[in-house]
Amino acid sequence: MTPEQIAQLPANAQKALRYLGDFGATQEATARQLGVEPAYISQLMAGEEFASEVAARRFAKQASYADLDNGYDEIEEELMKKMKVATKMLVRPGDIINALTKVNGLKRRATIAQELATGQQAQVVLNMPVKLVQKFQTNINNQVIAVENKSLTTISPTQLLSKVGVDPNDTHKQITAVDSAEVATAATE
Repeated sequence: MTPEQIAQLPANAQKALRYLGDFGATQEATARQLGVEPAYISQLMAGEEFASEVAARRFAKQASYADLDNGYDEIEEELMKKMKVATKMLVRPGDIINALTKVNGLKRRATIAQELATGQQAQVVLNMPVKLVQKFQTNINNQVIAVENKSLTTISPTQLLSKVGVDPNDTHKQITAVDSAEVATAATE
């Protein structure tokens, strides 16, 4: 589709194109996000030009994720080479191991995009009583941001370790368990 054709689509169809193609959302999730019936999204996808545009956008996004993954693979290879040299010289291998572990542990973006495109990611649907739902406050993305007027805060692992009295830079100390009461207390302070 040309930019002009896309501009002539109804607003909901343009948003659906973005959700389906650019974000890799499923048809069901797109319908929910737009507040429309899933049949509307199915009708859009039945159009050859619309479906082709969705596929082209998904492919482009997948290709960009694959390029990022290739970059991470190159970094990982370089770090492995440095690790081999560093272990022979015993020069701060902990730093290199730490970097290698972090790079190796990164979630590959192409995998995420594939999960989104095929709709194979795990989704949990909770049916809750209205009285319980009323206790939750959500944002525009339908994420819970408060419960019974107590705001929820995102905290990084480093901040959490600092709040429970553990030096986040101490790589020699292994943390096997943190008392949940300490975590709850630290998070509310």
